[in-house]
Amino acid sequence: LQRMLVGDVPAEFYLEIVIRFVTVFCLLIIAMRISGKRMSAQLNRYELATLVLLAGVVGAIILSPERGIVPVVFIVFVVVSLNKIITSISTRNRSFEKLTQGNADTLVIDGVLQLKTMVRIAVNSEKIFSVLRNAGIYQLGEVKRLYMEAEGGFSLIKNEMPQPGLPIVPNWDHDLIGTLTMTEKRVCTHCGTLVSTDQSMQSIACLHNKVVAAVLNE
Repeated sequence: LQRMLVGDVPAEFYLEIVIRFVTVFCLLIIAMRISGKRMSAQLNRYELATLVLLAGVVGAIILSPERGIVPVVFIVFVVVSLNKIITSISTRNRSFEKLTQGNADTLVIDGVLQLKTMVRIAVNSEKIFSVLRNAGIYQLGEVKRLYMEAEGGFSLIKNEMPQPGLPIVPNWDHDLIGTLTMTEKRVCTHCGTLVSTDQSMQSIACLHNKVVAAVLNE
């Protein structure tokens, strides 16, 4: 029981843990400061990999009495330097930036969900609807473009002249639904494409045939 609770380390090692933790903590703060502001904001792929690597390196040193601090300082220096080099090259070379960071993807075009893109990047419609509702959008006809940036954030361009579109308000929120105006047009519930009666109520974009009334904001 004593070994489970205390471990096979001398009592003075607990003081060493505090010293190691404070040292490593200060080292991480310095490393993130050198890496730039983005390390404390939303991270891109490489910056996230750098942060995970740093966490793995410094985590082992805090509780391992047989491991010194100097090797960790060297590893952190190498990781941060590599991050700075890649960032510098990416700034000057667009092709290299696309290779390491990726591209933005278009999720909504003129009120229509881009289903193939959503499948490819593993984003479902509820995630998109949540992002749009957070931006004050209640139906897809208000959206000109919705992009998912390379670092995982979303960029919204609103339609200057909103068109009738698929409502994205939850069905149970009757108060908010009541603020939307039903139109005579029909829209596919799967992709948001406007459907005319001469198409047998089937979306030409996704071939689904479940439709609802398109709505406009009051």
